[in-house]
Amino acid sequence: EYYQCLEEYLASQQIIAKPSTGHIGTSNKMNAQEWGNVVSIWPLGTDLSYVYPKRRREFFSSSNSSCRDEEFCINQNLERALQEGREVLFASWYGSTMNVPTSSFLAVPQKYDRRLEGLLESINYGLN
Repeated sequence: EYYQCLEEYLASQQIIAKPSTGHIGTSNKMNAQEWGNVVSIWPLGTDLSYVYPKRRREFFSSSNSSCRDEEFCINQNLERALQEGREVLFASWYGSTMNVPTSSFLAVPQKYDRRLEGLLESINYGLN
């Protein structure tokens, strides 16, 4: 029920990042470990869309089965959300299939983060 509500709300706002087209990630390594190996996410494509709950760190809570009373940050303050370890629903535009956005990203194991950042910096990719 919660994610259906979120889907409908974000569709009404014409946001690419929706439960049906996106992926939820967090910069909180403890929370990420609950789902498997910790990875860094590198969105691919030309446009990045993201959303996160304004007043709490996670989308769904067992105490709230509807999203109707929530406020969301949409395509703003991503750095703050990551610094605070919030869940972020994101999607990147990388083409389409039958006019449906396709979200694409790389999931890089944590042990390769520094190496990848070094390689990107060596070609002046502009991470900072």
